[in-house]
Amino acid sequence: MRKRIAVVMGGLSHEAEISLRSGEAVAKALVTAGYEVIPVRLTQDSLEELPEGIDAVFNALHGGYGENGGIQRDLNARQIPYTGPGVWTSALCMDKVATKEVLEAAGIQTPPGRLVKLAEADQPCDLPLPAVVKPPRDGS
Repeated sequence: MRKRIAVVMGGLSHEAEISLRSGEAVAKALVTAGYEVIPVRLTQDSLEELPEGIDAVFNALHGGYGENGGIQRDLNARQIPYTGPGVWTSALCMDKVATKEVLEAAGIQTPPGRLVKLAEADQPCDLPLPAVVKPPRDGS
């Protein structure tokens, strides 16, 4: 009996379009590998659109609910296995400032960084160039 894998994609984040592309590519690969694939395009931050009777979820969501621990918490509550990290790790890693603090506390070197608040955005930055600018609690 083939495993039924739901590939969850889309969602409400700013990265929904990229998620759809990722999800479609994953679905094709899983079909090629012999799985029964159920593509699920989320239109809300919940699992209401997830069908019954699946064996596992491949999380192809980018940002927001798919990476901040939300879908992981909901899948844990339904006791459905899924790809990727669990609730705590997802929530921590979505917060780039907290992740940097945890890594540095563990003795892991990280590049220099600075949190710039919106009110300070027009001020000169003292970071060496080249620099990467990312939102602290959203996708990339």
